[in-house]
Parts: sequence; C-alpha cells; structure tokens
Amino acid sequence: MARSTSDRWIDMEEIGGGAYGVVFRARDRQHDNRVVALKRLRVQASDEGMPLNTIREIAILRRLVGFEHPNVVSLLDVCCSRRNDHEIRLLLVFEHVEMDLETFITNASANGGVSLENCRHISRQLLSGLDFLHSQCIVHRDLKPQNVLITSQQHVRIADFGLARLYTPETTLTQVVVTLWYRAPEILLHISYHSAVDLWGAGCIIAEIFNGEPLFQGDREIAQLREILKILGVPQENDWPANTNVSRDSFENVPRKSMAEIVPRAPPYAQQLIKELLEFSFEKRPTAAAALKGPWFQHIGATIPEPQNSSSISTVEAPNNSSSSQNPDNSSNNSQNTCDASESTNQGSTTSSSRPTSTLIGSTRTRQSSETTTDELSVKRSRANT
Repeated sequence: MARSTSDRWIDMEEIGGGAYGVVFRARDRQHDNRVVALKRLRVQASDEGMPLNTIREIAILRRLVGFEHPNVVSLLDVCCSRRNDHEIRLLLVFEHVEMDLETFITNASANGGVSLENCRHISRQLLSGLDFLHSQCIVHRDLKPQNVLITSQQHVRIADFGLARLYTPETTLTQVVVTLWYRAPEILLHISYHSAVDLWGAGCIIAEIFNGEPLFQGDREIAQLREILKILGVPQENDWPANTNVSRDSFENVPRKSMAEIVPRAPPYAQQLIKELLEFSFEKRPTAAAALKGPWFQHIGATIPEPQNSSSISTVEAPNNSSSSQNPDNSSNNSQNTCDASESTNQGSTTSSSRPTSTLIGSTRTRQSSETTTDELSVKRSRANT
C-alpha cells in the first residue's frame, strides 16, 4: 500500500461526491503525470480498526487487479494516511474515464438517442463485465448508469464497488443495496437474493439506453414496486414469493405491457433480452453468460435493422437453441447460486492484453440539461439516490 505525499497529485479538480466521500480528477507525478480519478474516503477509526465495508471494497478491488478485465474499472493504487486519532483518510486511485453512462445517454438523447448498434455494443460490454464479476463470486449490488463508465471510444467499465460483496451459497446479503430505480423485486419485497439482482439492474440499464430515460421511477419502495407491476403486470401466483409480508392481492391486476410499448426502439431480439432480464422471479432470469449467448449478440459486427412496425411486436420468441430463458442449463440456479464459473464466457480471456487501449482522461459530467424534462428527471434521480 503506497503512502500518499502532498506533492504527488497536481491539477486536482473535484468532479463528484456523495455520502462515501469525494472524487477528484488529478495528475499523478509518480507516473508520468497520467490522469487518474481519486476517490477520497474518510472513515472513522476505532479500536477494532477500519470499518468492514471499507475493507470489503478494497479487498474486492484488489482481487480484480491482476485480471484487468476490459469492462471493469482498474484500481491503480491505494494510499492511506491517518488524519487524526479518530479518522483515516483513504485515496483509491483509478483509471480516469471520460464520462458515465448516465451522461452519455443524456447527451445522446439530445441528438436523437443512442444508435441501435451502439446500444448493442454497450449492452454486450455491460453483460461481459457482469459475467466476469459473477465468475469471481462478486455481486455488484448497485448497478446504475452512474456506476457504469464509458470512454470516448465507447469502451464500458463497471465501477463503484462500495456495495459489492463476495458471495457463496451460504452468504446472507443485506437489504441496504441498489439505488431505488434499479432495485430488483426481491429486494423491494425484503426477501433473500443473490447475483440475479445485477441482471435486473442490467435489464433496467439496457432499456434506459434505448429509451433515453429510466424505465421505473418510483419515489419510495412500495411506489417503485407499483411502477414495476404497472409495466410488467402482476406475476402469476407461483412467481410471487411466499416468504414476504407484501401481499400480491394488494396490487391492481393490470395486464403486462408489450415489449414494443416498453422499449419501442429496440429490435426484436433486444426486446427479448430485456424481457428475460426483467423477469419478476429471479430464478427465471438468465445468467450474464447465458444472456451473452443470445441471438442479439451472435453476430456482433452485423448491421441491426431498425424495428419494423413496433406496434405489431408484442411477444418476441427467440429460437430455442439461442434463447437464454428456454435452456434449463442456462438458468440462474446453475451458476448464480453456486458461483460456478464454468459457464462464464470470460474464462481464459481476462488478461491485461484483452483491455482495449484508451486515453485515461476526463470523467467530468458535462450533461446537456437545457430542457425542463431533463432537469425534472435529474431532481427525481437525486431523490431516488438518497
């Protein structure tokens, strides 16, 4: 662990912050003035040492260092210095990426939206990063566009592991996770969950890439659950968990909207993928590895046609040999509950040579928010993040 010196960082500029601390853009004099992101944490010291959640975050990030997976942000260094007897200051040093996905989507929406090819390119990288994390027995637990970074060459990096956990079949995970708009039903219902919560988050994000705005926008837990059921419909009784205090009968039994209504810009196979990722029952969601084997990603270099008459697309069935939900070998129970890496598409491919070269500059949130609707969405998003 390197010790920070007062003159190591130059041109420091604050670019973000929250309950966890502050993020800065800076240049590192020890490494040829490379541009980095500094996540500064102030943690309360005690006789027992550093808080467990801080230890977990650093342990997970250091566990990932040797792989340098192209779709997971790189931790470059950890610097520690005691500020006083009661507080420790930590600096987590990361590669610095141009912007986050929320900013990218907002900027693209002002110019007609993200192209269909870029929607697929970004979605594939997001799922590839998740596939890798899950193969390493890591559940992120806070997937949202703000925690997905994207370079100017549109290389995706999953970031912010403050709520991430290592998990096993015996692990009991806490309920205080995931920003409200991306929270899976099992968390809203306060029942046990596993890595399938990340696949729900991925489904919400992919839908948002197409639509230009979040799919479910509740302002509290019960309202968020109503938003989900208003769009996806109330699930069958056998899909409603028995071990929850929330009754299925307390919600209006509205029909499910068609995928053409939910994501009208998406091609049929993309609609099918989003439908599978947003299964109410977490046991029915595909793993990230299974989703990557689906037909939308089979010919990644091929041109994707624009949807034809979207009003005619209500249910899109993928071929049985490709659809992740049709193959029982791809079910979440086979790898998500057991953390079995055998299905992972990342095996043997997570070396440093797999990461695309990109300029590690920028991460400032240069959002285009001139329209009133964008400002209103920003206010709602801030409330959902609290």
